[in-house]
Amino acid sequence: QVCSAGSCGLVCVGGTTKCSGKCVDTTVDAANCGSCGNACPQGQICTGGACALVCGGGSTKCGNVCTNTQVDPQNCGSCGNACPQGQMCASGACTVVCPPGQTKCGNACVDTQTDAANCGSCGAACAKSEACVAGKCTTLGSCKAILAANPKAGDGAYSIDVDGDGPKKPFDVRCDMTTAGGGWALALNLDTSDGHVMWWDEPLWTNAALYGSVQNALTQDHKSEAWNSLSGATELLLMIHEQGLVRGFKRFTKADGKTMYDVFQSGDNTLLGTGVLGADTAQLWPNERLVRLSNQLHVNHCVQEGGACTSGSSGSPDGDRISSNEATPSGNNGGGLGNWHDMHYCCPPGKSYGSGKVCNGSAFRTTSEAQAGWSSCSGQQGFFGTDTFGPATNTCNDGGCDNANWSQPNGVAYDYALWLR
Repeated sequence: QVCSAGSCGLVCVGGTTKCSGKCVDTTVDAANCGSCGNACPQGQICTGGACALVCGGGSTKCGNVCTNTQVDPQNCGSCGNACPQGQMCASGACTVVCPPGQTKCGNACVDTQTDAANCGSCGAACAKSEACVAGKCTTLGSCKAILAANPKAGDGAYSIDVDGDGPKKPFDVRCDMTTAGGGWALALNLDTSDGHVMWWDEPLWTNAALYGSVQNALTQDHKSEAWNSLSGATELLLMIHEQGLVRGFKRFTKADGKTMYDVFQSGDNTLLGTGVLGADTAQLWPNERLVRLSNQLHVNHCVQEGGACTSGSSGSPDGDRISSNEATPSGNNGGGLGNWHDMHYCCPPGKSYGSGKVCNGSAFRTTSEAQAGWSSCSGQQGFFGTDTFGPATNTCNDGGCDNANWSQPNGVAYDYALWLR
């Protein structure tokens, strides 16, 4: 201090500034940085009259904070270098560190006991129809199981193993993974324009032989190994499509867990599908009967009209391999798959057309793979499928054994597929 005008007072020299009765250097004083009372935040220093962050202890200044770039996942190795989600920063580099029970494969942590892309070890991928079980690629037992293991599985051919370690070998089957929740295995496809393969008398209904290929399953007649070997299904889907393009369907509860082969060893009118679980029939041709009108399904369906269903030469029972009592019974109007309507009226006399159905020697009536009924001239507004056994005459008479009398083509190209789940 100095004495000035008779009193003592503080005079700051050497570039210092008087702040609260003291002389301070505002270029370096953290409590008065640049001007009196301008205190720097905790952890900062005053340099050149401005507050600044100075990091110590091996830390690095990133923005307004000091951080250890050797371990900071937001500033790994250098400021602003953030590690991807799921990775951590170790020794200044982003890296995957997997929790117990998981293995690092590339830049991801996986469970090699269940990961189909890394089954048992990194890069060991399972086939699309397999799941990783206990670190081993395993062929699953159904299309439903495949879809459950891989919700992104698409429609197509898959291999299934219906009995696991049992004696039956895996086989290929067409799977529908989209319609009505997906997970459906194709047992049968009827292409109603390819040469009349599956009418009533065709032994493919009751034997274990296969027909067609899985690769072309929806563009030709096809009977798959699922018909013979897939047991335990609780639902069935009867689909109408045109060369694979879905037009409508009805979903039923399956009556039992038998294979289709076993069901067809039963007698007439064996119940196959009970209550309807769901349907999409709005876009179907109005005269289509089987899918649009059915509330249940039977195999070896036989509507009796004056004669026994299984034998005899009187009356005119109508037969369908798969049909429904709800599709206008006992009036030759019922729709079905594998048809033989007025089955006793056929040529030559005495010939059996399967399951004890015997002809009585009258003119041949009509058969078809699907959508049976009678021509509109009979007053019953029925139609036959596009693949009738003989030429459709649309005449109401019995003339000519080589004609499909009393029949009229339906004018649509519907195909029918039966799926199990």
